[in-house]
Amino acid sequence: MYGKLLGTTNNQFGYKKGVGTEMAVYALKQVAHHYVRNGTPVFLCYMDASKAFDNVNHFTLLGKLCDRGFPAIIIELLLFWFRNQKFVVRWGGGISRPFRVLNSVRQGGILSAYFFAAYMDELSEKLTSLKVGCQIGTIIFNHIIYADDICLMTTSIKALKVLISVCEQYAAAHDLTFNPKKTVCQYFGDYSYDDSRPLIKLCGKTLQWQDTVRYLGYDVSCRDRDHDEMLRRRREIYARANQLRSRFAMCSDSVKQYLFKTYFSSIYCCTLWTPVKKDYLEKIRVAYNDAFRMLFSHSRRCSASKMFADASMNDFNAMRRTSVYSLLTRLATSDNKILQALIQSKVFTCSSTSKIWKELLFNVRS
Repeated sequence: MYGKLLGTTNNQFGYKKGVGTEMAVYALKQVAHHYVRNGTPVFLCYMDASKAFDNVNHFTLLGKLCDRGFPAIIIELLLFWFRNQKFVVRWGGGISRPFRVLNSVRQGGILSAYFFAAYMDELSEKLTSLKVGCQIGTIIFNHIIYADDICLMTTSIKALKVLISVCEQYAAAHDLTFNPKKTVCQYFGDYSYDDSRPLIKLCGKTLQWQDTVRYLGYDVSCRDRDHDEMLRRRREIYARANQLRSRFAMCSDSVKQYLFKTYFSSIYCCTLWTPVKKDYLEKIRVAYNDAFRMLFSHSRRCSASKMFADASMNDFNAMRRTSVYSLLTRLATSDNKILQALIQSKVFTCSSTSKIWKELLFNVRS
């Protein structure tokens, strides 16, 4: 009934229907590479909030809920809940005495994620209102938020410093702390700029620049596109296949098929791979085939096409096509205005990702 009152801006991709980590990474990559293709550099800053859920101020949160129109009886109920909940610490077989926590929303709680998103929503509104940074059509797209993971995107160092300053001020007013040791910057553009990267500070400390940053579980690279990410996924495939083989070698084929579908029917964000060299993609395909052979104890010389056909399961290319179709469907039906602007503009039609998708789904080479 009151779920709509917890709505957040389009820049918040966390804990909302129709969006998620894959779409957040997709939006980041599409916008960054679009600007680079058109000769404009992009500067990113990945903000790390220390123990963000644990530092939520209850009274500030309840004030925000009041402003959203929640009835007084619910506010009073939440206040009683926050003020009277008790916690214990388990260490080995022992349990500490109960104690109260006068701030934080519990990680893992049903409402915690929605409360935290509402707690951070005003920051998103302030960043958008500045009207600096990247833009898609008429939509300002200078940040992405997924819970406590914030990525700032601008086309100039001056604008990036302005956005960081706003984040610092918001954190100070809301009992939050951004960790300068884990906050990093990234540059997309001409590599000759590398030697003169400017100093950017957060909380008085200089931030580091990195070529590859792990954001929402995906290795975003400003140089070789997705080679680092693809090599990491290849290692994961072999590690997972070895683990499954050692634990389930004696199981029936039907159980093995279920396990393979569970762990390999999709590879996280494989839809977003845009390798410069196709041999990287071939290495993952080989790893995918090897994982199947290892689990089912097939010879390395057996035909990959035949073994997948006999088991009525998707091979590597079919798995990728299924994943791409799923993402395209979700993008087309999403009511997120940022994603709508992306797929209706040249950012989508002229991208390397779009060309790869056409080749996969329709066998069309651009």
